[in-house]
Amino acid sequence: STGAYKAAARLASATPPPPHVLSRGIGWQ
Repeated sequence: STGAYKAAARLASATPPPPHVLSRGIGWQ
């Protein structure tokens, strides 16, 4: 859902994301 995505994005901006999250995000794009 968009709400969950926004919440995750807000969390990601508030805390440094682990490398596996960055890799997964790049893979999605």
